[in-house]
Order: sequence, then structure tokens, then C-alpha cells
Amino acid sequence: MEMRQLQYFLVLCKELNYSHAAEKLYLSRQALRQSMAALEKELGEPLFENQRNRLFLTERGQWLCHYAQPVVQSFEQLQRQITASIKPTGPVRLGISSALVPDYLPRMPFWVEQVQVLYPNLGLKIELLPNDTILNGVEQERLEMGLVMDMDPAFYGAERQVLRRDPLQLMAAQEHPLAKLSRLSLEQLQGQCLLLPSLRPEPFAALAQAFQAAGCTPSFELAPSFYEANYRVRRQGCICITRPDAHQQSSFFPTRDLPLAQPLPPLCVSFVWSKKAVPAVVSLVRQSLAETGVAPD
Repeated sequence: MEMRQLQYFLVLCKELNYSHAAEKLYLSRQALRQSMAALEKELGEPLFENQRNRLFLTERGQWLCHYAQPVVQSFEQLQRQITASIKPTGPVRLGISSALVPDYLPRMPFWVEQVQVLYPNLGLKIELLPNDTILNGVEQERLEMGLVMDMDPAFYGAERQVLRRDPLQLMAAQEHPLAKLSRLSLEQLQGQCLLLPSLRPEPFAALAQAFQAAGCTPSFELAPSFYEANYRVRRQGCICITRPDAHQQSSFFPTRDLPLAQPLPPLCVSFVWSKKAVPAVVSLVRQSLAETGVAPD
């Protein structure tokens, strides 16, 4: 029995739903099921039962939940105390993609202030940088960690964990000809200027593959920041990727989401870190981001 298994178990006790618990834990549903199956095998009894598509704790599961809670709480408190006492040899550099702020992560300034107050020894240094610069910096170990915009699946020469997934939409100005359509196919984007925060192939390979399957090729161009993308959409007739925004459906708003006929892979906020980053610091920053709601899944 491992402490991580007990942590997973308690989250599942709270959620009573494998999909929801897996999202909270940044795991796949299959990985969570395998972990619980191994725990049940070790204890020799089922911990959960499914009744009419609803998950319930068994008597053995209730017993384990009662005794596991104080153990896990004590362990997590010890982890926090150890991490808070860490004194890195130099500043811990976290790059944040300029494509994510201010629209995507509006609470980021509050998170930065909170971390600096709670963990003054960390020496966290925040750098607002283009998406590609962060990926290159983490891979080449000039940055310890970064928050980037990408899509699933994305594979880098660094560790990656998705913190947030949103449906991917395309945004255009209200007066753009395509904005008048009730349903838009990918083929209708042939030759259009499509803005991305990255021109590296890895972050948006899934999008390129979707267009390739549809037999069309838009003109991909770089708009590294939220401000530049917004300006070019409104003034130059470009289209950019975005997440759904209820305000953009109003006729009084200068832009709107384009109604896509076919779903695309989700738009992600991903946390990446280099191989030289201290694991305890990585864990602290990642958990802190999730807890404060800066990047909720």
C-alpha cells in the first residue's frame, strides 16, 4: 500500500465518480481504476460498488476512509512543511505564456502574491514570455517551469501535465463573412489566416491534423500574445483559436465565436517543467495552481 494510493482513494471517496476524481488528480480514468483495483486486491475486499450507475462505498471502503483521512492529512502537512523549508540555490523561474493572460488566467497576479507570501524561501521569479520561448527555455533548462497553451496530445522534450481543458473555438470579428454562418466546416477555412500562439509543431499538431483530414490548409500565423491576437482579429480580418466566451455571442461585442460543425481537440493550459527542476518545488507550484483556481480543470 502506498501513500499515493490512499490519496487517490480519498479523492474518489469525495467525488464518487471515476471521471471527476481522475480530473482532480490529473490522471487518466484507467490509471485511477488500476490503482484502486490494486488497493482492493491488497485488502482482499472491494472498496466501492456500483448500483444503477452510481458509485457507493462498501463497508470496508467506509472503514478505510475513516482511518486513511488522518494519515493522509498528516503526510500532506509534512510535505508542505518540508517544501516550505526548501531554499533553492537560485531563483525558481516560471515562464507564463503571454497568450494566457489576462483573459485566460485572470487570477494569476493573486496567485503570484500568495505563493510569495506563503513560500518566501522559494524565490519564485515570474516571466511573461511567448509560448515557444517557454517551451524552448524549459527544454534547454533555462527555465525550471512554465505554463503554456497547447492541445492534446502534445509531446515535448520536458515533463508535461494538463491543468485545464476547454472546448476549442475559433474567434472572428462580427463583420467577418464567416461570422454570419450558422454552421462552419473546416473546409471553409481554406486560405484563411488562422492565428496561433505557437508555430512549433508539437503544441498544435492535433489542429493541423484535423485540417489535413478535412483536406484544407489555412495560413497559420503567429500571434504570441492575447493583445496581438485580439487586435489582428478586429483590425486585420484574421481568425484565432480561443475558448468559448458567452460575451462573444452578443451582437454588441466586437468579436464572436465561430460555430464549428465538427468538434476539435480541447484547448489546454499545460504545466511543463525541466528535468533539472526540484520535484518538491514542481509539486508545490502545480498543486498551488490547482488549489487557487488559477487553472481549474
